[in-house]
Amino acid sequence: MLKTRIITALILAPIAIGGIFFLPPLGFALFTGAIITLGAWEWANMAGLTSQAARIGYAAAIAAVLFGLLHVPALAVFWLALVWWVVCLQLVRQLPGGFGALGVGAGSRPDGAAGAGAGLGRPQPPAYRRDKFR
Repeated sequence: MLKTRIITALILAPIAIGGIFFLPPLGFALFTGAIITLGAWEWANMAGLTSQAARIGYAAAIAAVLFGLLHVPALAVFWLALVWWVVCLQLVRQLPGGFGALGVGAGSRPDGAAGAGAGLGRPQPPAYRRDKFR
């Protein structure tokens, strides 16, 4: 698996670097839009849209939004994104368990401990018990 990822990175890295440094702004925007649309295609499958038509529709909707934002000033896109993330934050806060329903935040670890990085999906080591080794 690691070998496949390394080979993929060796192929895609020069393409991405070439796109960043050698494409004009419009070409780079189209290149990035194509990559985002392919990502939307994959995301649709992970989100449960298993039919071909639904995945195509989702990817086409994302491509249409990107095309619509093509000539919008960058600052306006920034503010739109900021509003979107604030709305998402409020939606997550309204979940029945709040952030704990997602497995993040204080008190979401299986042992009930809180603190930096508590419950961020990392596997926790088993508790050390001295009586086990006597």
